Amino acid sequence: MSQKTYVTRKAGAPQILALYVGAGAIVLAGLGLVISSLVSGFSFAVMGNQVHGAVFGVVVGFLGVRYFMSVQRLAQQIDKTESRFSWSNLFSQKKNR
Repeated sequence: MSQKTYVTRKAGAPQILALYVGAGAIVLAGLGLVISSLVSGFSFAVMGNQVHGAVFGVVVGFLGVRYFMSVQRLAQQIDKTESRFSWSNLFSQKKNR
């Protein structure tokens, strides 16, 4: 018996979905930090200064949105038909100086 192997364009879909879920969790964590900080009014000590927790929540949410957009670009690159796996992409190229 011979087994046939089928390669689909959506072979990386579960991994991309996991990256999207991670990005969404980061955004939700930032939003939760903003809301909880505004409700309870807590702040963090940073280098001897008190910084409101909502500021950290905004930063975390912003980084989550940036990560979400990076995952979108990655998904678009993977979906291109000319995209192929190459071992050379996994190892850094040594440049002659």
